[in-house]
Amino acid sequence: MGKTTLAHRLHWRWAHGQLDRFQAVFLLEFRQLNMITQLLTLPQLLFDLYLSPESDDADAVWQYLEENAHQILLIFDGLDEALHTDSVGTDNAGSALTLFSELCHGDLLPGCWVMTTSRPGKLPSCVPTEAAMVYMWGFDGLRVEKYVTHFFSDLLSQELALKEMRANERLRGMCAIPALCRVACFCLRCSLLSGSSPGQSSALLPTITQLYLQMVKTFSSSGTLSATSLLGLGNVALRGLVTGKVIFSVEDIPPQLMALGAVHSLLTSFCIRTRSGHKEIGYAFVHLNLQEFFAALYLMASDTVDKDTLINYVTLNSHWVLRTKAKPGLSDHLPTFLAGLASHTCHTFLCHLAQQDEAWVGSRQATVIQVLRKLASRKLTGPKMVELYHYVAETQDLELARFVAQSLPFDLSFHNFPLTRADLASLANILEHRDGPIHLDFDGCPLEPHCPEALVGCGQVENLSFKSRKCGDAFAEALCRSLPTMGSLKMLGLTGSKITAQGISHLIQALPLCSQLEEVSLHDNQLKDPEVLSLVDLIPCLRKLQKLDLSQNSFCMSTLLSSVKAAITCPTVRKLQVRESELIFFLSPVPETATQQSGASDAQGEDSPKEGQSRNLQLRLQKCQLRVHDAKALVELFQKGPRLEEVDLSGNHLKDEGCRLVTKAVSQLHIAQKLDLSDNGLSQTGVTYLLKAVSTCGTLEELHISLLTNTVVLTFAQELRDQEGSFKRGAQLTGFMSPVTSELSQRSRRIRLTHCGFLAEHTEKLCEALRVSCQSHPLDHLDLSDNFLKDKGVILLTQLLPRLGPLKSLNLSRNDFSMDAVFSLVLCMSSLQWLFHLEVSLQECQLESLNLAYLCDALEKCPGPLEIQLSCKSLNDDSLKTLLQRLPQIPQLSQLR
Repeated sequence: MGKTTLAHRLHWRWAHGQLDRFQAVFLLEFRQLNMITQLLTLPQLLFDLYLSPESDDADAVWQYLEENAHQILLIFDGLDEALHTDSVGTDNAGSALTLFSELCHGDLLPGCWVMTTSRPGKLPSCVPTEAAMVYMWGFDGLRVEKYVTHFFSDLLSQELALKEMRANERLRGMCAIPALCRVACFCLRCSLLSGSSPGQSSALLPTITQLYLQMVKTFSSSGTLSATSLLGLGNVALRGLVTGKVIFSVEDIPPQLMALGAVHSLLTSFCIRTRSGHKEIGYAFVHLNLQEFFAALYLMASDTVDKDTLINYVTLNSHWVLRTKAKPGLSDHLPTFLAGLASHTCHTFLCHLAQQDEAWVGSRQATVIQVLRKLASRKLTGPKMVELYHYVAETQDLELARFVAQSLPFDLSFHNFPLTRADLASLANILEHRDGPIHLDFDGCPLEPHCPEALVGCGQVENLSFKSRKCGDAFAEALCRSLPTMGSLKMLGLTGSKITAQGISHLIQALPLCSQLEEVSLHDNQLKDPEVLSLVDLIPCLRKLQKLDLSQNSFCMSTLLSSVKAAITCPTVRKLQVRESELIFFLSPVPETATQQSGASDAQGEDSPKEGQSRNLQLRLQKCQLRVHDAKALVELFQKGPRLEEVDLSGNHLKDEGCRLVTKAVSQLHIAQKLDLSDNGLSQTGVTYLLKAVSTCGTLEELHISLLTNTVVLTFAQELRDQEGSFKRGAQLTGFMSPVTSELSQRSRRIRLTHCGFLAEHTEKLCEALRVSCQSHPLDHLDLSDNFLKDKGVILLTQLLPRLGPLKSLNLSRNDFSMDAVFSLVLCMSSLQWLFHLEVSLQECQLESLNLAYLCDALEKCPGPLEIQLSCKSLNDDSLKTLLQRLPQIPQLSQLR
């Protein structure tokens, strides 16, 4: 039903006791309120001009309304038709629009309910921004058929009309508008009665304009509506639109036209009150669209209208729902009818109506087409673009359609205004004439539930994205009927919607039929675990898929682990990114030629590499609240999977035990580059666990732990992994040892334990853990800088250092130790047979003569070459003398700075 029908229906339901929450319901039409010229109070409006109380005590009734305002509903129909601006007089009197505004803001009858209807883009500023807004969508397919069955009385006519409707997609789409559905049924009835062949009736009704034109032709063929009568009605209609009048008095319409309008149900009459105690008869076109159609006929066919005047009416209306300043006027669809009358199919009728030759009519039609072409060359907002598409579809001008189609940007976006099925149908009509691909993005647009059906067969659409909370299961079902027919679609985005399991079930059936899809984004859709898993299971079915985004949906740990398993087992997945509510699969589709070659190889029985050896997989499971038992499950999955390029488990709750479990399993996993366990609550005790756990991992290149920055990163030598794997395979085949074993033992391994807060009492356990980690794979570089070992810790370290094997470098910087610890460390180094190069850098130290002597004594026993850097605050004569005397006793010294 339309807006006015809805308002009257609510009023009727209350009168029949179906809206019992309200004690009183008042229905007021702005088209009638416009006839009131004087200022009124609300009681005067309700009781003098609306409905007089049965008793004479109007004050008592008004007092009752005030006391029970929360049970009072006032319905204002046709706010877009309001003419008079806000104006206030004495004693709270005002115009109808002023009273409406005061009701909305609670200045009158505070607590009452106010409802109004309006066309889009016509809301005045008096409507509060917090007002609830409801979009009235048109008929869907079932309601169109229901309307048809009610319109036709006999069963045979119903069946024939339904057959015509079902055979014509465009006609069925136009019938989404209730007023058009009535006109279409009227035209079908006339066509069926005239004996037209099946399927031919609906073919005569390709545009909205031609629907109305066919209705007028029906009246004209009977001889009751002459060209003069049609132009007379058109003149009345145009004058009404110009002055904002939709209700006419007896003086406005000649009696003959009034009679013809009534006979053909073009005009309707009713009683109106313009002042207290005064009644008169008003006349109006049965629908505002009909008034606009007759006005368009007059503009196109009357010789009193010049081309400049005609051009002024070919404009684009912006249908923003909310505006700071509403655009006045009643001629929203007038340009649509002008565009439709510019169609070549209307040429003959216009010649008859205008009583002019073909050149005269053709010139006026060309004028309209030229204006539309100019409009198409401008940069337009989304609503105006949609309006233009409607106009172009009405013209049926192929050249104009091609011009508009080629003028469309590659990325065509629509933001924050409602779109109907008819809107998308007009867009699809334009796209049919486009040569190249296009990306469509609908962001924040309230969409009619069944509007995606209009995109059936749109082969030019490469990217299609919808983002709106208004999209639900019905929308998803309609979209799924279109997706398999869009042969060029590579990216589908359906985000921020209200789709439930029911809608996802339709998607799951449709997506496998879209084999060309490369990216699917379904984030922020309030999906639950079963729906997420169902979508993950679709990955192997989409051969060209490169990205699947399921972020910001509701999934538990079990679903996360299942997603990890899917990533591991699916050969095309190259990366799984999970971070809090983020869940994204990245894939590398196998080229068709490679797939065919693989298939041929398998058919011939030849050996082919395993999928796990032919791809690298990244798994990033960050901030997922993983715990110890989850770590066990992950390790089991990793062990069964392919080579992992990178595993990032940072930001979880693995703690010491979880980190130990993962690290211990590293030697059995296939990690090529990095394992990140940062920010998992690791303690100093946990550090020793990790050191022991990595003892069996031959590919470890570096272990970096910093408790201050919550860093725990294991880096692996990829080249070494490849060599080790090659050696293992060779050993199994040939049975002899490869020289690779010596290379494995010579690889550099670094352990960096910085900013971990280690104290002297930790040194012994730390060295024992380091010794265990170096049993199978020697340690080359050890960094213990930025701890708190102090003298005691460093001296203890010098005693335990020989157990660690032939280190290549040792960094103990910034551990707050004195010169005594330096001397102990140098003496320790001098006793190590594997010492190759010793660099002693003493910066900002107090080097007294005695300290220099001790240092030189220790350095004398060190093998060379030696490099010494002394950066002292002061070096007195005695210290310098001591240094010069002792230098000849250190022949291995190569550099002194």
